[in-house]
Amino acid sequence: MDALRIRGLTVVCGTELKCRGCGTCCTVYETININVSDVFNIAAYLGISPKAFFDRYCRRMEDGKGGATFVLDVSGGCRFRQDGRCAIYPVRPDTCAMHPFDFPGINIARHAKAEVSADEYRSCFIRDMPDDLIIVPDLERMVGSLILAMVKEMYLARNGGDFDEQAAAASHSSGMAQAKNPRMREIMHRKLLNEMIRNAPVDPETNRPALTAEEITQIYSHVRARLKPKSEP
Repeated sequence: MDALRIRGLTVVCGTELKCRGCGTCCTVYETININVSDVFNIAAYLGISPKAFFDRYCRRMEDGKGGATFVLDVSGGCRFRQDGRCAIYPVRPDTCAMHPFDFPGINIARHAKAEVSADEYRSCFIRDMPDDLIIVPDLERMVGSLILAMVKEMYLARNGGDFDEQAAAASHSSGMAQAKNPRMREIMHRKLLNEMIRNAPVDPETNRPALTAEEITQIYSHVRARLKPKSEP
């Protein structure tokens, strides 16, 4: 598929940009958002029970809205970064897999580079990206992640931020099924596109949207077509 250029900028998917593995993002955060299925998938990869994984690596956290959630505790640096590598790479959370393009919006490279100007990000690959890029998240992974986030919200509504393995197992099973449901994914694609339009990048010089809704829709359709498996029509 031919490259798409909008306003003189080339559209790329975040999956096309290769992280150096510098580990900065593994050390600068206190917590990582995870869904119910992350607990089960990572636990299975490590060969421990979901409850053991939760108790050892996760923590309950107030959500600031009168409720509670649970997160991966990475204070002091992620414990799964070992010998300069991610020890759970095949099952890493969506937040990690899509980072730094894990926000439901479109990035313009020169703006993204300004956000990593602090010295702690000196090794981040974003600093060396060309300025003339429009960067779109991995839409397919993000859609799956949004579905699993919705399932997590339903789990939290019933159980709060505590981990009940039996209830969580039911949510995990439901979430994995919903994430593969074509109709659910199509609904979530429409929701994600609308959210990206609302989160249109802002030109810091004019304080106005840098892309129109029509341009964002064109970009979304282009990247989605590029990400579609070859077996799909």
